[in-house]
Amino acid sequence: MRLRHMLLGAVAALLLTSCTKAAVPSAKGDVLSSIEEVPSFEAYTQLPPGEKLRMRLGLEGIPVDSCDAYFTEMIQEFLQDEELTSFRGISIEQDHLTLIPGKNNKSLINLVFHIDLEMDTTKVIDNCEIADDVSDRLIEHLNRDTFYWLKAEHCTISTYDLNGYKIRTSQRGTSTVNEILFVEQPEAEYAAQSAAYSFTEKNPEFSLNQFGAVPETNELFARFYVKDDYFGWGEKENKQAMDGLEAVSSDIAEYLLEDRAVKGYMEESGLDILTLSFQSGFFDEGDWIVQFEQ
Repeated sequence: MRLRHMLLGAVAALLLTSCTKAAVPSAKGDVLSSIEEVPSFEAYTQLPPGEKLRMRLGLEGIPVDSCDAYFTEMIQEFLQDEELTSFRGISIEQDHLTLIPGKNNKSLINLVFHIDLEMDTTKVIDNCEIADDVSDRLIEHLNRDTFYWLKAEHCTISTYDLNGYKIRTSQRGTSTVNEILFVEQPEAEYAAQSAAYSFTEKNPEFSLNQFGAVPETNELFARFYVKDDYFGWGEKENKQAMDGLEAVSSDIAEYLLEDRAVKGYMEESGLDILTLSFQSGFFDEGDWIVQFEQ
């Protein structure tokens, strides 16, 4: 087992890679195949609780890559009355890696929206303030859509000037702490994930935030959040904690790479690299990442 370790910036791109598609729980009733079949938000709110759950499951039949045109039209309609701002582009990606905080499950709220707007800044001075206002109101507009309300995990709105220079970025996330429905993962993936999750049950200073395959780079990716009480407050304590974290990472890697479920999942998915990412407020430069090659 060969070790490579590096200090990198945030690895947000890993969240969005197209991994092995997870199955979803079966449910009685129709599975929706088009976003146009989704009822209005007003109609959804009037459904009985059981019907709301069935609706959430039904949304899993809608292909994510078929939704761009729908939201493009929705955003352009919103921007019709905006004299300075126009639509530039949108991408919607599925997060296959993130776990619900504190649980060994992944949420059905798992879509990440990237929306680009363009502003004619030659006519205004306070362009950042205007960009923030438009972005806030656009998010409110999107939140009145049933599909967005039930599926959007995170939304980033970037506003550019006419020369392509980014003048403002607004972000809005969704908490999934109280989820009662989860993605039904393939058995092999869930067994491997459970092996990584078991480490956090025995070591409460750590929590497993993300887990899954990244086929584009042949990686099995696992991100752990390291709680503040793991680190001391002095320089000496921090150094000792970082040295300890490097040792812990080797222990985690050895445990996972020798686990039957993890080995089976990596072989099945064609993965030959284990990437462990450690996130903490103490890391000013981003995640601390360690890679192990089989």
